[in-house]
Amino acid sequence: MSAEDDIAALMDYLRALAPSFFAARMRGAADAEIERFERAAGERLSDGHREFLRHAGSTPPQALNPFLYDRDYCVDTLVAEYDGWRAAGQAFPPGIVYFSSSEITGETLFLRRGESLADDPEIGDLLDDGATFRRNARVSLVSYLRWFAFIFRCGQLAHGLDICPRWDRENQRWLGDRAAMRDILGRLGFTTRFELGDGCEQLDGDRSAATLESDGSATIFSDDGAALRRFAAALQVELDLGVTRIAASARLLAPRE
Repeated sequence: MSAEDDIAALMDYLRALAPSFFAARMRGAADAEIERFERAAGERLSDGHREFLRHAGSTPPQALNPFLYDRDYCVDTLVAEYDGWRAAGQAFPPGIVYFSSSEITGETLFLRRGESLADDPEIGDLLDDGATFRRNARVSLVSYLRWFAFIFRCGQLAHGLDICPRWDRENQRWLGDRAAMRDILGRLGFTTRFELGDGCEQLDGDRSAATLESDGSATIFSDDGAALRRFAAALQVELDLGVTRIAASARLLAPRE
């Protein structure tokens, strides 16, 4: 699928997780508003970016917390920022547009278009020279949004565990086995929801969800605390993993219906 289709499907997934919450809070930008943003940026937006704004581009800052936590991506804010930068004589490299900011985290993110408007744009920031683009760890807009959507999903579940491979001090490396962990998750009924690239995978199960990293580490959430503890005990025997319970105070809880 194209980035536009991927983002449309992602928004459908979010709305299915918490229909009333997103219906009450998520506000899309009209095509005329998106075109106003393009005029301010002096750039044509990628198809994926436009699709995101159609769903959420008129949403007030922080209204969708804990999805895209404390970030502002409202068209009015984007246009005002461009007006301020222009007044200060600041310009950005071709193909790069403003995506969002956060007064709380101090984060400002930009998107860099691919060769085609249908390509999934890279997400990152600009260095102090204003010309050098640095990619975010999640690399692309679709991966970035999927990551936060799944954080929202995990926040709906009552219990969580961090599962980490053992550290080999002698050889200075982690002893993770991603393939073995993926096989175990499959046998437990987890199926892939999203692939983020670089070996990172997000999986859904029955009243449960999991993220799997390239090094074989995982984070698993469930409403069934007893089943989660039994799973952790089995993993420690089968793969010699370290398991840590995630405290409720360390999590962003998400609404559920």
